[in-house]
Amino acid sequence: MPESTDRIASPNFQPGRASGFTPDSIVLHRTGGSRASLRARFGSPASSLSAHYLVARDGTVEQCVAETDTAFHAGVAQQATWRLLRAGVNPNFHTIGIELEGQQSDDWPPLQIAATASLVDDVARRWRIPLDAEHVVPHSAIRPSSGCPAATCPISGIIAAARARRDGTERQQPLVRTTTRANLRLGSPSTDAPVAHLIPAGADVIVSEITDAGEAINGNAHWYGDGTGNYLWAGATNVPRPADDPVLSKLPRAAPPSSDPMELVAPPSSAPSPVPSAGLTIDRTRMSLNPREFVPEVTAKDLIVLHFTAGTTARSAFDTWRGDPRRIATSYLVDLDGTIYEVFPPSSWASHLGVSSPRSIQDRRSIGIEIANVGPLQVSADDPSVLNWWPKRTPASPEFTTKFCRLDEEDKYVTATFRGKDHFAAFPGVQIDAVAALVRLLCEQFTIPAIAPPPVSRFTCDVAAFSGYKGVCSHANFRQDKWDLGPAFPWERLGLRTA
Repeated sequence: MPESTDRIASPNFQPGRASGFTPDSIVLHRTGGSRASLRARFGSPASSLSAHYLVARDGTVEQCVAETDTAFHAGVAQQATWRLLRAGVNPNFHTIGIELEGQQSDDWPPLQIAATASLVDDVARRWRIPLDAEHVVPHSAIRPSSGCPAATCPISGIIAAARARRDGTERQQPLVRTTTRANLRLGSPSTDAPVAHLIPAGADVIVSEITDAGEAINGNAHWYGDGTGNYLWAGATNVPRPADDPVLSKLPRAAPPSSDPMELVAPPSSAPSPVPSAGLTIDRTRMSLNPREFVPEVTAKDLIVLHFTAGTTARSAFDTWRGDPRRIATSYLVDLDGTIYEVFPPSSWASHLGVSSPRSIQDRRSIGIEIANVGPLQVSADDPSVLNWWPKRTPASPEFTTKFCRLDEEDKYVTATFRGKDHFAAFPGVQIDAVAALVRLLCEQFTIPAIAPPPVSRFTCDVAAFSGYKGVCSHANFRQDKWDLGPAFPWERLGLRTA
């Protein structure tokens, strides 16, 4: 708790947090009333209401409930739109509530916003909560009928100010907010480019560059780039024309996609290229586990194990690890767009192999890397021209009934037979390069042999042999019931020697 924060005691709380939950998100409120009336409301047992913090209009911050206890602020979810809401779990168990003084029709004083941003940053630091629109949310995302803290609440500005405080800068963040669900396109500002992410409405997106040479949609050819090869159509944001924003208008222009026919048809080289590791960008904030969700013990490492998530995004895997008492996770997640997330320090460990060994020795000595990929595919029984992946469409339906792609979309899958399946989802080139760079970096950092199993052993489960193996291998080498990493991953692109 910051030294400048005052304390008031509310009796309306539950000691601790149920089932071992820890705070992973922050909920902002403005339910109406003066600082005095809010203090009275939170101090009355009859109200059964509270929040962890109260931020007054003059910027004064008061703590009402300890962060380690459960405040009564979010209530039961009703028609929630918050994507990170956990089914069947009271949101109070895993959130921090911040009440902002004022009526919902009031303005937002700069002192109150600055104090809220500072508090959000402090809370996020303590609990390793990412500073983004998925983890700092309005109460209305949980209960739309509440209208709380009002549509005028500058949540994106609070997040931006918290980020700037953390960075030690005062610069204005180049942000746009999506006004509808939008696709983040990989590699090109065009609807023909593959989808790297589906961004929900109301999400803040940091912009690094702009282009007016993208595909024109409804007459608007402006696209925003994130600096890593991903593009968002400007028409899906609150700033459809960059020239209308003084910050965005000053950003560099992205080079338009090449129209050179020789460059467009040139096939990629099959030979492995040198993989740089110095300067590799790793996101250590947006998907990081609480120390209670992995084992913060430092252990010697001599093995890297590659997995795929059997899901469409890195986030889908990360969300299943939060609050799991079994402490199942890997140190790293690599998303489809090549973004690398450090989930916990690689010197520590968590359960990721699922094999029995004395004192979890195989988990302790290895570093796990999960790669976002859906894995095995199966020809649809209803439509032979379609490949499905495993999620059930309904609880009563069989697996492999969810459409993944058409058979004529040959760039999206690899045909190869492995453990009863004949098709496997392909890995994007940018993702493969990111995995290769990360593997090389970890081999250098932990003096792990930069070797891969021989081709004949890459798809073989041999726990006895791999229990003594040092280098890089896959989950399938330890588990007969697993497909990862599967035959679609190009091992030669890792640039490793063969054992």
